[in-house]
Amino acid sequence: MARPALTPDELDSTRRRILAETAAIVASEGYAALSMRRIASAIGLTAGALYRYFPTKQHVLMALWSDAIAELDARIVAMDAAHDHDVDAIAGILRAYAEFALADPARFRLMFLENDLGQFDELAREQDFFASYLRLQARVEQAIRAGALQAMPAEAATQLLWGSVHGIVTLGVTVNQIDFGDLLRLAATAADTMLRGLSVPPSTTR
Repeated sequence: MARPALTPDELDSTRRRILAETAAIVASEGYAALSMRRIASAIGLTAGALYRYFPTKQHVLMALWSDAIAELDARIVAMDAAHDHDVDAIAGILRAYAEFALADPARFRLMFLENDLGQFDELAREQDFFASYLRLQARVEQAIRAGALQAMPAEAATQLLWGSVHGIVTLGVTVNQIDFGDLLRLAATAADTMLRGLSVPPSTTR
């Protein structure tokens, strides 16, 4: 007797398990350890069953990145929309990025820290990959034009702000020998400190 077809919820659940295990394998064992057989074994599927969900390892990675990028952008869009004041929006966007990274460190490592051999250059060229960064840059540019942040290239200011949070989160998820305490609070403190350094003193605000 043929097995009953899986429901959409069951299919989605298995798909999510596949993607989560992919991120975990790369984060713990490196990209070289990733194979369709390794993924199938980790979640209790046969290789043949796994191929019904994804035809190749690259398709698994594409799906993982696509889902992660969509989630990150949704968080940042929501935070951007929640604030009228540019500087508040910038702080909120940076916090949303830190929250996204810390919610799933394995996926964060796969997205941003495992491209040392250029494995994911093709994925990183996807325009959507930079959507969240560009939203932050747009807010930074508005803040500079409004005189809330120092006059400087918006791209440089964005890199300083994003890099401060990214650096804290990266250290926290890769360096186990140091106790960073509450990483989200530390990342927020880094963002606030950088924002204060870039802000124009109230007495000189136009």
